[in-house]
Amino acid sequence: MSLPFMKFFPADWVQDTQTISLQTEGAWIRIICAMWIAKARGMLTLKKRHLNVLLTNIPDKELENICIELRNVADTEWRDASGNKTDVWENVNEVTIINRRMVRENQLRERGLEYDRRYRNKNQQRPTNELQTSSKRREDEHETSKRSQKSDI
Repeated sequence: MSLPFMKFFPADWVQDTQTISLQTEGAWIRIICAMWIAKARGMLTLKKRHLNVLLTNIPDKELENICIELRNVADTEWRDASGNKTDVWENVNEVTIINRRMVRENQLRERGLEYDRRYRNKNQQRPTNELQTSSKRREDEHETSKRSQKSDI
């Protein structure tokens, strides 16, 4: 499910992107938007040619420079056609980029949703009206009085 908006922290953006070029900064915001709507929020794995399309068909050398600079703001991994990690751009077939903050916040969101789900399920088992509540209370009181009578003996 895609949420209609994402948090944006301008101070963090300025601080995090100071070490990258303006071109890489533009690519990074495009990648972040693609990560937001990706199935695994905060993580994007694309073939090199698909990443190039996302970044509007730039020359291969510029794409390489962007991917190198992205290491300053994200976790990146390059894989060759066999699926092995590589550091040689010419061998790269697939690029994985991970936004740590987005992944972390999504995990917190998922945990909150799970907590809410468990809470709702727990509360659905409770009596819903006064009649059920009072009969449940009478049963509990009866059990308590039985226990106290046994302990008196």
